[in-house]
Amino acid sequence: MTQRSASLAHRRENLLARSALLRRQVVEQSAALNPVFTTADRLQDAWWWIRAHPEALAAGALALVVWRPRKAWSLGWRGWSMWKLYQRWRATGLSLGRFL
Repeated sequence: MTQRSASLAHRRENLLARSALLRRQVVEQSAALNPVFTTADRLQDAWWWIRAHPEALAAGALALVVWRPRKAWSLGWRGWSMWKLYQRWRATGLSLGRFL
């Protein structure tokens, strides 16, 4: 083995050891974000379930209308207002699509 290839092999070993150390540090430091990722995953799963079962959402809305008509009216009015606000934002060129 030449001097140059031995030097490259030694450098490669050092770089591999450094990479392994950095990977371990990333794993350890990102452990603090696990609760956030878990919550985000649960919200995403709930969103997919709601999209797959819209009848459950409709049944919940109907139950709210039957048992709490004032609350249903209030929530419906707020939802309508939010929808109109969103439409106004879209008309001005601002889009929430990248956030939704």
